[in-house]
Amino acid sequence: MKLYVTLTFSCTSDELALFVKKVVEWGCSIRSINYISSEGDHATYKADLMYTDRKIFKEKILSWVSKETTLIDCSDIMSKGIEGGLIKVSSKIPFDSAGEFEGKILGYIEILKDNLITEETRKLTGMSSNCGMIILTQDSQKIQSKDIYHYILIERDSLVLSHCSTLNPQPLLMRYRTKEDILKIVDSVSANYALMRIAMPDTFQEVSLFQQMDEIQTLVLSREYDEIPLYCLIKVMNILKRHHISLADSVIGIVGITTSSLRLTRLLYGIGCSKILGFDTSEVNLYHFEKEKGIATNIDNVFENADVVIFISDCCSSEDFYKLGKGQIVLINPAINFDTLVFQERGLKDYELLITENSYLLLPGLAEKMLKEQIHSPNDEQLIAIGRALHGANLDIDSAENMYSITETIQKVS
Repeated sequence: MKLYVTLTFSCTSDELALFVKKVVEWGCSIRSINYISSEGDHATYKADLMYTDRKIFKEKILSWVSKETTLIDCSDIMSKGIEGGLIKVSSKIPFDSAGEFEGKILGYIEILKDNLITEETRKLTGMSSNCGMIILTQDSQKIQSKDIYHYILIERDSLVLSHCSTLNPQPLLMRYRTKEDILKIVDSVSANYALMRIAMPDTFQEVSLFQQMDEIQTLVLSREYDEIPLYCLIKVMNILKRHHISLADSVIGIVGITTSSLRLTRLLYGIGCSKILGFDTSEVNLYHFEKEKGIATNIDNVFENADVVIFISDCCSSEDFYKLGKGQIVLINPAINFDTLVFQERGLKDYELLITENSYLLLPGLAEKMLKEQIHSPNDEQLIAIGRALHGANLDIDSAENMYSITETIQKVS
């Protein structure tokens, strides 16, 4: 991920040369350095930098500039650019004057009024192409910082959806007090949309809740129950293919039982996995896992018997990682504090990040397919077919460069 910043500072010519040397050594790119003014043996410069690691930039470059030169300003270009969010609404029918507004927009309203008695009325409104990008969060007195972060992710997902599909995404933060309220809340706004994409971050939900989504009037796609399990399925298939390992001969271990884990378990069995072991610190979560035919066990048994270990959530200690065995394959959520030295010391066959946030790249293809074929919500067979297609296409589903190819591949699945 490329991040940009502008530093304005005053220094000597020797310090400027050292600045350039330090920046390059610490892996930061210099886009430009412009001379501003001078006073005595000190000159003022403005440097535009590009970096990928925020921690290194702050702890190394920014710290060095602050101590060794006179730092005048540190301008975060990107923060200023996104004030007001990532997306905006614009008119589908362009107009440049009040006269055009009256002729085009108000004229459209009159035509719509004449058609209100027909069954085609909905197609003449945004309801036929709106996608509700719903984020559900537990009710509280004020919006929490994590809610804002998840809303930003929904804006990002909306941006990709608007570029890769014919839908008009509309982000919406909705609150619920109890799990029983969720279906009622979602259904209350469903008539406004052709499709609703629902995200319920940081919340464990029973599978039965998602099975009840059929009660919602419009099409429903779930981030946690549809997108993320599909993403994880493809990652498992890809890493096994890379090492020429048969899924039928493999034991999969899942550490951290979530809504996504439960659906993933079903999908893995659906493509021929013979045994899936699971561990979680919650007995309730393990109970739901066993209902999906997973084998609930302790962490030691998972590490001793699994060929592939999938770390979904952080529910084991640092010492537990050293129980991993030689030749095992690890897929792990980057949010989990995993000591990479384990990879070397334990002789793991492979280690790869499971960046479930990247499941948004599957969103446009899934949404368009659901609308085209009027799929109320994807079933296991449909997700497996899509997973096999993307696996066969050898696409990197973590790369935004492939967003159009991923969408096209999903569209072609019969």
